[in-house]
Amino acid sequence: MAGKYHGVFVPRAGRGREDRYIPGMVRWLLAVFVVLLLVNSLTPWLQRLGLGRLPGDLRFRLFGRDVFVPLASTVVVSVLVSLLVKWLGA
Repeated sequence: MAGKYHGVFVPRAGRGREDRYIPGMVRWLLAVFVVLLLVNSLTPWLQRLGLGRLPGDLRFRLFGRDVFVPLASTVVVSVLVSLLVKWLGA
C-alpha cells in the first residue's frame, strides 16, 4: 500500500495498524494556506519596504469596501523568489 500513495503518512488513533495517507492535492492546499498565512503576517513589514505602494498596485472602493490588487508588488516578489531559487539551486 505504501507504493500506491504518494502522500504524507498520518496514523489513525485507536485503529490498529491501518494507515491513512493525505493525497498530494491536500498537501498542496495545506502548503498554500501556510504561505498565505506567512504573507499575511509579514504584510506590515513588507509595506514598510515599499511593497503595496508601487505604481502598478491598484486600490479602489467597490460597494463600500476597499479593494487592493497588488499587481506590481506581485511581479516584484515573483522575480525575487525566482532569483532566490535560482541562486540557491546553483
